[in-house]
Order: sequence, then C-alpha cells, then structure tokens
Amino acid sequence: MQEILADLDGYARRNYRALTEALPTRFGNEGQIQLFRTQLKHRARGKNDSLPELAQAIRRLVRPAYPNVSLAIQDVLVKDHFVDAKTDSEMRWHIFPSRPGTVQEALNIANELEAFQASERQRLVSLVA
Repeated sequence: MQEILADLDGYARRNYRALTEALPTRFGNEGQIQLFRTQLKHRARGKNDSLPELAQAIRRLVRPAYPNVSLAIQDVLVKDHFVDAKTDSEMRWHIFPSRPGTVQEALNIANELEAFQASERQRLVSLVA
C-alpha cells in the first residue's frame, strides 16, 4: 500500500477518487485478463492431474479471465474448457455428443469413461496373462 501512496502527489493522497483509481493498478486483474485467457486456452490435463483437479483449475482461471460475464456464462466456459482440456481425444469424442449441461455432468461422464478404460485395460492384461 505504501508503494501506491509514494507514487501519488500530496493532493492525490488526500483525494478519495484518486486513491480508488490507483488501487486497481496494484491489486486488480485488469491488465492480466489476457494472461488468464491465454493460460485457460492452453490448459491441458497434466500427467498427474485428476479430473476434479483439472475442473477446479479451469474454474479458477475462468473467473479472472472473464470477470464481467454472468455466473451462468462462466459455468458454460468452465464446461467447454474442461472438455477441450482433455488430451485423450477418445474421451473428448465421448463427452461431446452427450452434450453435458454443466461441468459436473461432463466430469461424471469423463470419470465413467476413465473407469471403463481402466477396467478394459485390466481385463486385457488378465486375458494375456
């Protein structure tokens, strides 16, 4: 806070409007919106990311990337980016035609598919052995 005051002249330090206009430059996300949008665009599921962790990470990026849109639109953006963040194209292919309405629905479909894939891999291993 002292850095902000040090950058203002004596009049501005006593002027409420000047103070409130100076605060966002230090504490706001205004200049970082594009950064958050870029991070969101390139967010993919990491090797150690669980599906719920991925959904939460995307949710944390959507809010500052789109601060002026309604919560309903933010929810749609979270869902869409969650589906797009899958590195497994088969999983994206199965989620997309299901047309989930929320990120939770997309997460449920992805969890079911992941469990099915793990079960199939285990079945194949037991057949080979």
